[in-house]
Amino acid sequence: MSGVTRAQEALLGFDRSVRHLDGRTIHFSYSQVTKPSAILRIRGEGFPHRGDPTERGDLYVKCNLIMPEDGEQWLQDMLQRSAEVK
Repeated sequence: MSGVTRAQEALLGFDRSVRHLDGRTIHFSYSQVTKPSAILRIRGEGFPHRGDPTERGDLYVKCNLIMPEDGEQWLQDMLQRSAEVK
C-alpha cells in the first residue's frame, strides 16, 4: 500500500487514514522524521492469517515524499522561522 507524504509531514510527523483493500479504514500516526520511500509497518492491520483468520498480519505502507515546487526556499523559510522561535 502506498501513501503520499508532504515535506512538512515528513519532517514533523503526521496522522493518516488509509483505506485497506478489504474496505476497512486504518488510522495511524507517525511522529518521527520520515525518509523518502520509507516503509512503515502497522502491526496487526494486514490480511488474516491463512491458518487462523482471527489473527492478522502486518500492513506495510510506503511513503512517497512530495517536495514543494519551491523546495529550497520553503526549507530555508521554515529553518529561519524555527531559529526565530528559539
